[in-house]
Amino acid sequence: MNKSDIRKQMIEKRDSILEKEKIDMDLKNRLENLDEFKNSDTFFLYVSFGSEFNTHGIIEDLLSKGKTVLVPYVKSKGIMIPVEIKSMDDLVPGKYGILEPKNHEASYKKIDFVLVPGLCFDKNHYRIGYGGGFYDRFLEKHGSDSHKISVVYDFQLVDDLHPDNYDIPVDKLIVQ
Repeated sequence: MNKSDIRKQMIEKRDSILEKEKIDMDLKNRLENLDEFKNSDTFFLYVSFGSEFNTHGIIEDLLSKGKTVLVPYVKSKGIMIPVEIKSMDDLVPGKYGILEPKNHEASYKKIDFVLVPGLCFDKNHYRIGYGGGFYDRFLEKHGSDSHKISVVYDFQLVDDLHPDNYDIPVDKLIVQ
């Protein structure tokens, strides 16, 4: 099966999850109880859309605690920059209806924690995303000193994705 087929299959499975709100709440609690999470001050989080693991509550919780929250802004093909937000009101629908920051000014703060999205993960923590290499490029530039964590539904785990040289694994998977 090629990456395109894997992406399609994983999105279909994710779209059909029953009791998703309950599962996401459990995963959110497990994520927030990680030492890596509790000991971080500056977070880079994707703003979830569709049937992705819901990050909106996490973003709101972090902002209410005075933590620094950075979210992605797609600057150009394959290039994503971290932009600081102060509230969910700083986000507007962008291309494909995905929420993105109104402000497009890159933040150069050191990132402690990166929540990395993905459609499929292997036992070595490599991932398949939506294509385009946005997160691999971003992590190469901004993630060397960051905790790189992904939240994963059990069906998203496979034995081996046969990563390419440019693929960057996450440090830890939080599995349903």
